[in-house]
This record gives sequence, structure tokens and C-alpha cells, in this order.
Amino acid sequence: MAMTGGVIWALGAGVLSGLINAWAPFGGLGTLILGFLSMVPLFAVGLGLGVSSVGLAVAAGSVTVALVGIGGLTSGAIYAMVFGAPVVMLTRQALLNRSGPDGTEWYPTGLLLCWLAGIAGILALAMWFWVATGPRAVAVEAELAALFRDVGRASDGQAAEAARGVLRWLPGSGAAGWSLILMTNAALAQGLLQRFGRAIRPSPAMAGIQVPQVVGLAFAVCAGLSVVAGAAGDMGRTLAIVLSVPLLVQGLAVAHAFAARTAAPGPLLAGLYIVLALVWWLAAPIVVVIGFLDLWLNFRARFAPGGGSKGT
Repeated sequence: MAMTGGVIWALGAGVLSGLINAWAPFGGLGTLILGFLSMVPLFAVGLGLGVSSVGLAVAAGSVTVALVGIGGLTSGAIYAMVFGAPVVMLTRQALLNRSGPDGTEWYPTGLLLCWLAGIAGILALAMWFWVATGPRAVAVEAELAALFRDVGRASDGQAAEAARGVLRWLPGSGAAGWSLILMTNAALAQGLLQRFGRAIRPSPAMAGIQVPQVVGLAFAVCAGLSVVAGAAGDMGRTLAIVLSVPLLVQGLAVAHAFAARTAAPGPLLAGLYIVLALVWWLAAPIVVVIGFLDLWLNFRARFAPGGGSKGT
């Protein structure tokens, strides 16, 4: 009976996720925002029932999107690759554990962020090859320029420059935004499961998240490449943006550790996240820099409770 119940939950969550994903573009802003949360049911199944269950949910979601989405089988395949496969991969890694001297040791959150960055990097490079290279790039640039001329009433020169700017930044920023959405979905699902006592893995402490130094080194290399002209510079810029996401989390971990030593951590953190939401183009790079420096300077060792240097 328990197995049958798990199958029903997995299928239901997959169908729900597929319906949200398929209907998101047609219901206005509210439905579009809801569409960004279409992975919450998948993560809830995976983090609450296991990898095999989330695989079943992804299959159900893919079939649902193929049946009700405007793209048919193509839409179902895109859903499976862009939404379903990352959830399955991250769920599998998140549920890895081993016995340690202090009890069960779960796969470190910092390494999960590495997996997320790797998946997002593949997506970003695929987007770059698709929209920014070869004859296709000329057609995409022309379409974007026409859009800027028609909607923004820009001159031919201004429209062309704006189109080239979008093509330079779209692959990296799009993949980085996707990875942030993925993290949000996972966090919401884990929070719900934890609230109802259904989570397989305990939620990590934000202040203890530690990204490996190799992420910072890769970010520095890619940022250096971004100033080079040509394809190498484009790839460096694209991957640097993607790698900034785990460094952003590292910086937020520093902020959480610092806030824990203050008299009012809640309002302090709320203010930080409000600032990030309102002026992200200014605040986010500062947090990324703090996260990057923390990889070597270990700010949290100075003010985190219990030393704060142990990663999760």
C-alpha cells in the first residue's frame, strides 16, 4: 500500500508540475510567476520519496507537457531536459550520505552548488552556441534589432548595438537566473517537507555552506578570459556569470553567519534580501565578491557561532 501511495503521489506531482509549466505562458503575469515554481512538486517528491519516485514524476510531467503544451513532443522533451533531468540529478546527489563519527553525513551543500553550476554551465554554453554563433546569430541579432526599433523606437545603430549586447549577456545571465530559480524551487520543497516531517535529508544551515575553492579559481579564470576578444571572451563571460551563483550563496552564508551574532538577525537578513531584490545589479556583485574572498580569508571563522568554518 505504501508503495502504491508513493506512485500516486509521484504521478500526481508530475502531472501538476507539467500543467503549471504548460499553462505558464498563457495566464498573465501571475501564472508566469507560478510557472517558475513548476519544479517544486518534483523536488518535493524527490526529497521526500527518493530518486526513483522523482524519475516517475518527471516522466509524468513530460507526458503532460507533450499532451497539453503548444509544442507537443518537443515541449515535452524540453521539459524533461531543462526541468526534469536537473531535478533528478540534484536529488540523487542531495540524498547521498554515509555514516560518520557524529552520525549520518549528507552530501555537502557546497558540492551540490558545484553540480548546479556545472549543469547551468552546460545550458549556458548550449544557449551561446544556439543564439550567438554561426549564421543563426545573424538572424537572431536582426530579429532583436527589429524588436528594439519597433518597441523601443531606437535608431538602426542603437537597435543593432542593443541586440549585440543582449546576445553577449543572454546565455550566461539566462542560465544563472535559471539556476537561481532551481535553487528556490528546491529550498521551497525542502522547507515544506521539513515542516511536515517528510524530508529525507535535514535542511542545511545557511551559515555553514562552504563552496570549494576550485569554484573561485574557475570564476577568476573565466572572468579573466571575458576581456579577451572573440569566442574565448564570450565563453569566459558566460561561464563567469554562471559561476557567480555559488559565490553569491557563499556570500549570503557569510551574511547569515554575521547576522547570527547580532541582536536582531531576522530584520537584518530581511533587509539584505529586500535590497538584493530591489537593486540586485548593485548588491549582488558585492555579495559575490564577499563570497569569493571568503573562500580564502574565511570571514566566518571570526564571527560565526562555533567557529563557522565547517561546511555543509
